Amino acid sequence: MDSPDSSPQTRPQDQHPHPSLIDRGAQSQNSPPPPLSLPTIARLQHASSSTCLDLGADTFVWRLGKPHHGAYPDLDLSHLPQAEIVSRSHALIRYHRGQYYIEDTNSSNGTYVNNQLLVPGRHYPLKHNDCIALGKGNLVQFFFQIGAD
Repeated sequence: MDSPDSSPQTRPQDQHPHPSLIDRGAQSQNSPPPPLSLPTIARLQHASSSTCLDLGADTFVWRLGKPHHGAYPDLDLSHLPQAEIVSRSHALIRYHRGQYYIEDTNSSNGTYVNNQLLVPGRHYPLKHNDCIALGKGNLVQFFFQIGAD
């Protein structure tokens, strides 16, 4: 039996714990946060004109619509043909965790992706070359392009 004065023997595995057993909580408090994932460059190509609306790489949410009483959307569509069917706040495009999404913001004439009517308030993923129509009849139509120059 060991005497109270004797120190326990240290084993090599006790001196340097296995890396998977190290408490990472203390390390994460002192280490910088992971880098922010900026959006991949994307744009909306208007189907019936040469207009391109760039989605800036330093923004994560873009409001599509028309100006009203000093409130301006991020992407002003008022200059496009047939813009009268576009609501003041028609839709949002969001970038989250490497994916773009679109949401109809309860617009008067609806938002469509590839001819499918979006349920207002729900986020729908966007893919390269998806067709986005604001309002019925594809009068204001865009092609969503990722990595566009």
